[in-house]
Amino acid sequence: MLFRSPADAPATTQGHRLLDTLLALLAEGSLRETGLALVNRLGRELDCPQVQLGLVRRHTIRVLAVSHAAWFDERSEAVSLAAQAMHEALDQRQRLAWPADADDPTRVTSAQRRYAESTGAAAVLSLPLAGATEVVGVLLLERARPFDAAELAWLETLAATLAPVLLLRQDAERGVLGRGARQLQRAAGWLSSSAHPAIKLGLGAAALALLGLAVVPVDHRVSAPALVEGAVQRAAVAPFEGYLREAPARAGDAVRAGQVLAVLDDKDLQLERVRWDSELEVALRKESEAMASGNRVDQRLAAAQANQARAQLDLVLSRLARVQVLAPFDGVVVKGDLSQLLGSPLEQGKVLFELAPLDAWRVVLKVDERDIGRLAVGATGDLVLASMPGQTWPFTVSKLTPVSVAEGGSNHFRVEAALTGTAPKLSPNMEGVAKVQAGRASLLWIWTHRSTDWLRLTWWKWMP
Repeated sequence: MLFRSPADAPATTQGHRLLDTLLALLAEGSLRETGLALVNRLGRELDCPQVQLGLVRRHTIRVLAVSHAAWFDERSEAVSLAAQAMHEALDQRQRLAWPADADDPTRVTSAQRRYAESTGAAAVLSLPLAGATEVVGVLLLERARPFDAAELAWLETLAATLAPVLLLRQDAERGVLGRGARQLQRAAGWLSSSAHPAIKLGLGAAALALLGLAVVPVDHRVSAPALVEGAVQRAAVAPFEGYLREAPARAGDAVRAGQVLAVLDDKDLQLERVRWDSELEVALRKESEAMASGNRVDQRLAAAQANQARAQLDLVLSRLARVQVLAPFDGVVVKGDLSQLLGSPLEQGKVLFELAPLDAWRVVLKVDERDIGRLAVGATGDLVLASMPGQTWPFTVSKLTPVSVAEGGSNHFRVEAALTGTAPKLSPNMEGVAKVQAGRASLLWIWTHRSTDWLRLTWWKWMP
């Protein structure tokens, strides 16, 4: 009975045989066992006295399995010639059949011919097992008669299905590092191929842009919320206990030096003044009468009473002089509105108003604790206010407060700065954003240093 190859069978039978071959290979336990089962099965089904399987390792061919041989010497001449024949097909990335392709000028088959001459085979076939992006291995088949077109077509189909199986076996036997190196190798192979030029061009442009961002230094500026305050702030306080009579000023009013801010009720003080005036007059009259009568004891007693009345009168007069609370300088009322407290009692020393001058300002920055180490006294920066976003004003850092303040779930340091150049028309408590020069760094570092600092801190926190 003549041998009937899988290619001679109907298409349904060929599919069954192909499926049986794959299932048999997947049932093997290792890559070498899979290769040995493959070459033995192909040798039986295609009537080949010898079938060899070589795998691609670092751009070279290494023979993995030889049919009907549990062991073979890789340094032998026969194995070396087989590897050369496989390399010939690998380099050309196409199927090579000798002597069928000997006269084809587009194919080089010299290694196939040398192998056939050394083994005495009438026909030799080298079949690359190509995956999606790379050649996994090469099958080398030899037999006493040439391979026909149907057999070649069936072998091509088998090769396309064998490549993923061998890749799975290879990956299963690699360690973590080996798998990572394999993935990098695949990525490098994909990049070096001619497929998807538009995607590769975009990735190349993105890589160049990322390299530029990581290498080219630019000015690094620390951004922080800013608040405008008066360079000097004075408090107007209640000079003594009393009742509020008038409060013509309120927050936001521009005032002149000596302008009345508030007036306290002086009725009680006027009565007090009249009382001590009377007591002083009585004491002086008693002193004169005692002096006229020569009574030195009564004279001294009356003189002491007169001095007491005089002191109390001076105290009342000084309080009457301070009934009006006056502005200490030209400026603006920053805080204070007593218009709803007329007639209410005031304690001595209570802050009624806070004033700031109109020609001297300072900028207070709330710098995050992660950035405070990059600032120094004398650093320059720019201020942009929320009410005037189209204008910037330069400033110079004048003071770094060494105490942090917790606010809004984070810690910040108070940094004071003085405006330079022509002072703009500002008002107290205006808010904005300030940026302070903090040296030079790459854009990539500027955009990512917050995250990397957090990762380093978290790593140090959890490391034993």
